[in-house]
Amino acid sequence: MIGGTAKLGCGERSRCADRLVVLLLAPVVLIPVGCSRAYYRRTADAQSYEILEEKKQDPRWTVSDVDITPDPRSRFYDQYDLDSPPLPPDDPAAHQYMHCVDGMRGWKHWHERGDLAHVENPLWPTYLGGEAFCGPGSPLPSVSKLTLHDAIQLSLIHSREYQEQLENVYLSALALTFERYLFDVRPRGFLFEPSNQLFYQHQPENRSDLLLGPGGFGIRRLFPTGAQFIAELSNETIWMFSGSNQTRSATSLAYSLMQPLLAGASREIVLEDLTQAERNTLYVLRNFARFRKDFYVTIVTGNRAIPLPGSSNGGELAFLIQGARSPTVGFHFLLLRLQRVRNAQANVRSLQTSVRELEALAEAGRATSLDVTQLQSSLENSRSRLLSLQRRFEDELDRYKVQLGLPPDMEVEIGDSLLEPFQFINPKLSVLEDRIYEFVRQIAAARTDPGQKRLQDALSGLDELYNGVAKRFVEFDDDFRRLHRVVRKRMPALSDAEARELQASIAEDHRRFDEARLRFGTMPEQLRSLQKQLDRKTLPPDEQKEFVDNLQAVREELLRMVRELSGLGISLRVELIVLEPVELTPPEAVGLALQERLDLMNRRGFVMDARRRIEIAGDRLEATLDLVAEGELRTRPLSDNENPFDFNAKESVFRAGVRITTPLDRRAERNDFRAAQISYERSRRNYMTAEDQVKLNVRRRLRRVMALARIFEIERRALRVAARELDQAIEFAERPPQPGQPAGAGGQQGVNISRALSNILNAEDDLIETWVDYQSARLSLFRDMGTMQIGEDGIWRKAGDEPPGGDGGPSEPPAVSAPQDDEPGKVRISDLPIIPHQLQGLQRSTGS
Repeated sequence: MIGGTAKLGCGERSRCADRLVVLLLAPVVLIPVGCSRAYYRRTADAQSYEILEEKKQDPRWTVSDVDITPDPRSRFYDQYDLDSPPLPPDDPAAHQYMHCVDGMRGWKHWHERGDLAHVENPLWPTYLGGEAFCGPGSPLPSVSKLTLHDAIQLSLIHSREYQEQLENVYLSALALTFERYLFDVRPRGFLFEPSNQLFYQHQPENRSDLLLGPGGFGIRRLFPTGAQFIAELSNETIWMFSGSNQTRSATSLAYSLMQPLLAGASREIVLEDLTQAERNTLYVLRNFARFRKDFYVTIVTGNRAIPLPGSSNGGELAFLIQGARSPTVGFHFLLLRLQRVRNAQANVRSLQTSVRELEALAEAGRATSLDVTQLQSSLENSRSRLLSLQRRFEDELDRYKVQLGLPPDMEVEIGDSLLEPFQFINPKLSVLEDRIYEFVRQIAAARTDPGQKRLQDALSGLDELYNGVAKRFVEFDDDFRRLHRVVRKRMPALSDAEARELQASIAEDHRRFDEARLRFGTMPEQLRSLQKQLDRKTLPPDEQKEFVDNLQAVREELLRMVRELSGLGISLRVELIVLEPVELTPPEAVGLALQERLDLMNRRGFVMDARRRIEIAGDRLEATLDLVAEGELRTRPLSDNENPFDFNAKESVFRAGVRITTPLDRRAERNDFRAAQISYERSRRNYMTAEDQVKLNVRRRLRRVMALARIFEIERRALRVAARELDQAIEFAERPPQPGQPAGAGGQQGVNISRALSNILNAEDDLIETWVDYQSARLSLFRDMGTMQIGEDGIWRKAGDEPPGGDGGPSEPPAVSAPQDDEPGKVRISDLPIIPHQLQGLQRSTGS
């Protein structure tokens, strides 16, 4: 009963006292125990994830499955108890201080939780087909044919940067849970936590007693208007074990209601911290959605987004862009490095073949030693360049492993399916060319020992080479059909002059191919004639020599045919590459960016945040005027009361009034108010700058995309010209000297061939580099416009797209489920089991 004296019987009084003792004794028992660590972790997760679900209202920043629990396949997944983990490995010298510090013994239970040999998830290599990780020196698995899709999946699993950004989203929601909690009914006690104490007191030869309290338990509530209500029940009880064994108890119930009228009174002031926390969580969620776009572009191209002016942690991001802490390479950049290595290898092989042939011409008196020396010099330079390119590729591959979150000493082989369009010379033609060149030895043997069987073997070998060349002619028919389909798609993007030039080039290729096929069509008759000559009888010596000379002529014609087809293949295949066009005007691109850029939305919100801070600072200039109503219901004093619920009106008190603080000393608040105004003006200017930066970036990206598309067309033509130049250089070197002209006159054969091969190499390198630059610029454009939508698997999903090969470039073929040519110990990422995200939360053991 409140507001008067409660008349209770002795039995009732005793039961009420017991109940109050239990109520007030509960904090003494529960405070040391509390809830488990796992309980607090689970409640924090539940509330934070619920908040993030609330914020995902717009598909532009909706991110599914925001869960900071790492994938069980990740290197940093923690399979141990999160709430009481074992000890990680420590520095031995520093570890001593955990057991003895300044001569004092440390906690002896440190190692009861167990000790780890290393901090990595021991099972992560097993998901890549390897053995469990046991620490430094453990054997690591190998990855064979890493595709772009595989690289993205690995980065989502192992990237430490991605995990950190995901945790930033969680931490923002976690901070918001506290701001919301401030407006809930909260427990309150002495020093703002319910508390109590229990003491046994003894005075020798005098008295002994048991004292409970003083302690209390209460509640408090903050209202949006700024009003605060507080109620608290406190008690002190003593049991005296000497004398008459009396019990004494005193209880009070205090309450307070305070409503500000001036400073701190209105909702915009009271709700500001909660409002800002809600907005901050939205900002962080948008930042994460934009980060996922940037993360995808970075994995594909190595190109990071430029932070807008006024970005938080802008200096840190600029530091990361330099690659000192977070190296960025990009899958396409690795393909560029790999293709340059292959181009250099092809150049070395071509130079080696040309050196051998030029040496043969020099022996026949049709070239000079200077020609051979010049070509040999180019060969050695090319070998040196090849070694340098191989080293750079391996260095960049190691950096890319770190970027994905993998150890740099892990063996990874890059899948090259995206490079197939840049293999301009059919590998079968290269093999066939080598076989035709080596066939000269068989002809030389037949010339030395022209027996019937040796001549027949040589003729049979020549017939086999002919059949190989015939198959390549059939393949060129397919290439021409593909070319006509591709050209129809490319024509709308070309100018009239470019279209006419392309049609003329294709017509010239048709003419060259038809002429080569016509000459090739006469070769079966030559081979049949040689076979008939060999079938008639044993050839006399003079006919044997003529027969071998005819074999040599056919062999040279086949070699010439293969080289013509190789040059023609370059001309055809370079035209089969299709750049996915970007059909946007600058106003359209800028308009999309201003509408879709998530970070620009946040910058717009920052301006409003700064505007609200003017109100906060202005409110602090006002006087403090609070309406206060408070009271306290009490029992009689401890020395004169046995009933803890015997509230007495005479002992109670009620107060109501106003509390005012004059605004006479407001110099600091005045300065803060003026600074808030200036901060608002700065935020307006920062937003204007950010908007201009978006326009600048998008317009620049779009111009770069358009320019690179034109440059790519120019470099197509440059490669065609370089291929034709090589054909002419080889034809010039093989041409016999004119009557009266000395052998090798001019000494230009080696220079011409070397220069032509160098031009082809440069043209091929420029073409793949421009393709990579175009893809990077194109992806960066869509990222900077904000229209890039990233799927749950981390891949860019365009409207109507199926799961892509990855990057808007040539699509990748589907992964083979059981590769037959892989080296032992290597696995394909596409062959590995996929762990559903729903299972990732079932990995915790104790306390989860």
